[in-house]
Amino acid sequence: MILGVQIVSLVFSFFYGIILFGIGYFFRKLILNKRFLVAFISTFLFMFFFSSIYFIFLWYLNSGIIHEYFLLVFLLGVLFSIFLFKSVKL
Repeated sequence: MILGVQIVSLVFSFFYGIILFGIGYFFRKLILNKRFLVAFISTFLFMFFFSSIYFIFLWYLNSGIIHEYFLLVFLLGVLFSIFLFKSVKL
């Protein structure tokens, strides 16, 4: 894979981790007091939708090639957003 494509994919994975955590944080607040079945189905659809979007964008960026370091950078984006949300106190 070309280095430029890898860098774009890494940056996308990092920011997607931040965006997914932010949306997931507010989504969790919305379904917190719902019945178990509604919360389970909503969470399943939420995860299916956003994981599908991630793979569609990876398919567009680098023909759908997934490397371990993409997932690692995605998790770093999530950890960064956890730190950001704790420092802002949302």
